[in-house]
Amino acid sequence: PLFNSYGKYVVKLYWMGCWRKITIDDFLPFDEDNNLLLPATTYEFELWPMLLSKAIIKLANIEYVMTLSLT
Repeated sequence: PLFNSYGKYVVKLYWMGCWRKITIDDFLPFDEDNNLLLPATTYEFELWPMLLSKAIIKLANIEYVMTLSLT
């Protein structure tokens, strides 16, 4: 994706039989030693692996929460 100065991205993922649009921000999690907690490439300006990871985590979390609410 192109850099978004507003820090907001929409990722379209195919999940559980249908396409879903997931909105994520560009805030990235780091541990106390300043290590990134998401997959990244050696090219420091490449955002897509981290954004894709955030979208998948968010989507899986939504699915998990919905599953819990049904039980």
